[in-house]
Amino acid sequence: GIPNIWFCARDGYLLQKLYCILDANVETVYFQTSRLAAVRAGMTDESDIAYVDSMKFSGTLEENLKTRFGIEDTEPETEGPAGLWKYKKYILEKAAQERKKYDTYISSLNIKAGDIVFFYFVAKGTTQLYVERLIDHHLKGLYFLQLEPEFMSDKGLDIEPFYGTDKTEVSSIYDNYYILETILTAPHPGVCGFDDNGMPTFTEETRTEKDIRCFTQAQEGIMDYFRRYLELLPEGMRKQSKELDEVILGLIHNLEIQDDNFLSLVVEDPFFNRMTGIKELI
Repeated sequence: GIPNIWFCARDGYLLQKLYCILDANVETVYFQTSRLAAVRAGMTDESDIAYVDSMKFSGTLEENLKTRFGIEDTEPETEGPAGLWKYKKYILEKAAQERKKYDTYISSLNIKAGDIVFFYFVAKGTTQLYVERLIDHHLKGLYFLQLEPEFMSDKGLDIEPFYGTDKTEVSSIYDNYYILETILTAPHPGVCGFDDNGMPTFTEETRTEKDIRCFTQAQEGIMDYFRRYLELLPEGMRKQSKELDEVILGLIHNLEIQDDNFLSLVVEDPFFNRMTGIKELI
């Protein structure tokens, strides 16, 4: 009953394809965004700087400014406290510039009157928080898993996770979602903002052609499975079992994976400046 369905880059790349297989008549949008792009455009005051700064960055102050805010080779303000606060003026000025560019992109979308389904795979809600400031529509967040919902409890976000967090301490989904993210991702780099024409700009690609070919082949297998599932099972017989899903996913730690291409994959998290080899996760 919601007229707008947005699958957010990059975790929504494969899920949008699967949704189109499920119902080819429904119009959906692959929404170009990321935590970086949304934060850069959505920040408006000091409380935003404090919020972003509370999510610890793994690197130097200079790296933090460049990665999260797109600011480099800038002298700090002569007065003010240490850290990011010395660059408050530049951060907020840069955000105003990025907001105009993001507005141009959003204006190019065919947004119907009504709410927007905002699909994200696994997140706290930071991207939704800042994107909602850029539009005049209510975002209904549908997440696979929401992390630390208490962290966002005072932000007024509408988020409904498929997996709740009541069992995260013993959940294979919670333990292994990084592995799933590596497979679900898109073959393009992360979005970091937009140009003056509203076209997305991207971070530097850190994956090799071999890496991209590896997860692309996995996605082809997933889509083939999905098509066969829909062909074989009438709609009335399609059921979900979250408990069974978790057991199957947990088996990844009981298998000997010998595919060197898969074992060389790296989990990217540019917002926190972290790179984790898939071997460390399995």
